[in-house]
Amino acid sequence: GFAVRDSDTRKFHLGVSLIELGIRATRQLDVRRYALPGMRSLMEQAHEAVCLAVQDRRDVVVVDRVEPRGLSVRVHYPVGTRHPLTSGALGRALLAQLEPEARRDLGASPELSAELETSRSRGYALSIDEIDRGVVGVAASIVGRRGKPVASIGIVAPSLRLRDPAKLGPRVRALAMAVSRRLVHPPVPGGEPG
Repeated sequence: GFAVRDSDTRKFHLGVSLIELGIRATRQLDVRRYALPGMRSLMEQAHEAVCLAVQDRRDVVVVDRVEPRGLSVRVHYPVGTRHPLTSGALGRALLAQLEPEARRDLGASPELSAELETSRSRGYALSIDEIDRGVVGVAASIVGRRGKPVASIGIVAPSLRLRDPAKLGPRVRALAMAVSRRLVHPPVPGGEPG
């Protein structure tokens, strides 16, 4: 539970569930902190919005976003936007890193699982018109210390501007790998990055 009552003192203490929740929240803060400089850089290179998302059960939720100024046509996926893991590049990047049985448990069809294997081997997932018509995405997963996906990072853009999202795949993959390295080997306070 979230709180546990001490039978002797009758006082409440933090329960294991609350401690686990705090640990997950701390990890998300680290991911956001380590990802943000690279997200800004990628946004400037691609001139498109860059999103950071995490898994919440069967969904992917946008937890951070950067977008260039002055875009006349935008894709509006603000922080807090939620989509099924099986739809869109951000969710599929996370699914691609899971074992086939875990994918099935999260709703991936056999056809989608085959596509996820392709995404896994190339290091990024693509989506075209999956969540919203006229929207494309390219995303890669950020992997934590245990080798499990902890977040995904990607570009979402109107297809009229980004006609071939795969061209940005290597850049997105490189950013996800850089953030993954920072999570696995965090910088020492006052020292050089690990």
